Amino acid sequence: MKRSKRRGIAVPARPQSPRQSLWTPRVRSALGVLGLVAAAWLAYANSFHAAFSLDSRAILQEERIRAATAENLQLILRHTYWWPYGESGLYRPFATLTYLFNYAILGNGDRPEGYHEINFLLHAGNIFLVYLLARRWWNPAWKAFATAGLWAVHPVLTEAVTNIAGRSDLLAGMAVLSGLWMYLKSAESEGWVRWVWLGGLLLAAMAGVFSKENAVVLPGLMALWELTWRERKRWRSLALGSLAISPALVAMAACRAQVLSKLPLLQIPFLDNPLASQGFWSARLTAVGLLAKYLGLLVWPARLSWDYSYAQIPIAQGSLADWAAWLVVTGVCVAAVLAYRSARTVFFAIGWAFVTMLPTSNLVIPIGSILAERFLYLPAIGWAICLVALVDGVGEKIGRPQWAPVVLSVAGVILAGRTFARNGDWKDGVTIAAAGVETSPDSYKTHGALALAWFEADPEHGNLDRAIGEAEKGLSILKGLPEEKLNADAFQQAADYYRAKGNSTAAEGSDHSTLTAEGTEAYRRELELLMRSHTILDVRYRRSVALEQARGDPAPAPDTARFVELEDAISAACLRLGDAAGGVAEAEMAIERAPQTAEPYGLMAAGLMVSEKPDEAAVALFEGIFATGNTGLRGKLEALYGNMPGESCALVSGPNGPKINSACGMVRRQACVAITRLIPIYTKNGRQDLISHLEERVGPAFGCK
Repeated sequence: MKRSKRRGIAVPARPQSPRQSLWTPRVRSALGVLGLVAAAWLAYANSFHAAFSLDSRAILQEERIRAATAENLQLILRHTYWWPYGESGLYRPFATLTYLFNYAILGNGDRPEGYHEINFLLHAGNIFLVYLLARRWWNPAWKAFATAGLWAVHPVLTEAVTNIAGRSDLLAGMAVLSGLWMYLKSAESEGWVRWVWLGGLLLAAMAGVFSKENAVVLPGLMALWELTWRERKRWRSLALGSLAISPALVAMAACRAQVLSKLPLLQIPFLDNPLASQGFWSARLTAVGLLAKYLGLLVWPARLSWDYSYAQIPIAQGSLADWAAWLVVTGVCVAAVLAYRSARTVFFAIGWAFVTMLPTSNLVIPIGSILAERFLYLPAIGWAICLVALVDGVGEKIGRPQWAPVVLSVAGVILAGRTFARNGDWKDGVTIAAAGVETSPDSYKTHGALALAWFEADPEHGNLDRAIGEAEKGLSILKGLPEEKLNADAFQQAADYYRAKGNSTAAEGSDHSTLTAEGTEAYRRELELLMRSHTILDVRYRRSVALEQARGDPAPAPDTARFVELEDAISAACLRLGDAAGGVAEAEMAIERAPQTAEPYGLMAAGLMVSEKPDEAAVALFEGIFATGNTGLRGKLEALYGNMPGESCALVSGPNGPKINSACGMVRRQACVAITRLIPIYTKNGRQDLISHLEERVGPAFGCK
């Protein structure tokens, strides 16, 4: 029975047909969410074949994800996110485990499609969660659909969804959204059901903080919810929810402390985030201005970039643009205060954006990036709420409320189209790097990335001149900076391009004894860049030692492999330019640093041969053979002996060709000299075991005393 609205008379309810009974609000909501996911899929339809690019390339180098073994699981749990290729203070084992799931369990290997599919599925799950949460403050339901839909297709999200390495943002986002939902369910439940929801909240928090550090915002959002709708008076529920999350936060802090304690003091690279080197107020005022930049990207996402490194973002100096940004942020804060009385949903939206932005805003502490669009994955939800509220409010104000869904639908189509276009930039390394240069022309990193992409995209180096030109543009941005603020990689990569340029001008099989003017100039620039890279590495290491000693900690070990790599490259560059003495000196430095590396011995022998010192060259090769056991060095020594004029006892016939004659006096003398030269090097490196091996086994074989 239902009551007539006109006369208040009870009349029989009209029976529902089977078809009507199926069309329940829950069914309509489910179909609506599927529609939102379908719309998002259309916006991202051209993203599933995008190649591994930028940070995603590191996934293919990850040895820990190649097989699902106990050893790999331990390596994931015991080391940082980018180990062993770099250290940045990030510990995200859960994110790494998902890449292992792709690579080893699903068998995706180096094929990007499977990784993109997992990324989109995570994003689809987050769309559903945003809708569920939005239904709690929006009525009618179309506003919740609009909120979730606008957020789902916003183009700033492509850096998290389309970029494979953005998965940590997707995982942290899912943890925060699901965690907030489970907190609300726990607050509405009693008895054992409440404890089930609180257990789910703990698991969500655990997954979030071990996926990305910004998942720590979850308790802040819980508190914001209760502050916004305080009439519910659920502070006891908030206390229980916070208590449920605390084990996850404690576990994250403990694991990070244990893993990072094994590393030297981490320094934020100046070129990645110049705010780390600024004074307190200068850094914070710049960070406040960047909040306006983020808002601008949400409102008008026409020009998007994957990088804003030095010197794309200027430090605040009190310019007109700085004041305009500060006033915008102030205006948003004033709007939030006013909205607390009359529009709680808007207050919650602004608070949501601020709370989720805070860990990556550089307002609290400087982080590894000065600005990144992927940081907007969660804050963009607040923007979507405000847009829906604004359009709906204007529609009500002008007496056309039915226009609001239409306007928001058009906005969604426009955003989806921009997302589809932005996905095209992520097609491969060249396209995304070129897009970065276009939108961030003052960033040294975008030019360097484009140079590398062109260099790697063409094995024959048809784009070599373009790569060199782009690399030089990036280096010109760094001009005038002191060594401790520079990145050695940028100079070393540019040196690689010049080496390739010099090699391309040399005749096939040339020993570089006759060089063209173009080739000579290329090799000279290569050497200059390598020397600068070595200086930067040395200065940064000495600074690291000074910082550790100032803290009372032991000096960190140098990156020996990196130093040796550069010293070998410098030695080879000197030899190409005919500087035999310089080549020998650099090779000797590399040998002193890492005596068990084979390449420096070959370079030193080559330099000595150019200097017409075959006897010393043979000694150098013997050193390498004894230190490394490298068969290539043995072959070079046999070739040296074979090219000696006149008769020599150095070689004797063997079943596989000529071999070194250990009974020959010249050979025995050179071998003994080599042993004598190796012992001080081993002593310096604390390798008594190797000294004993030389004295007890190698020396007697050549009659050395």
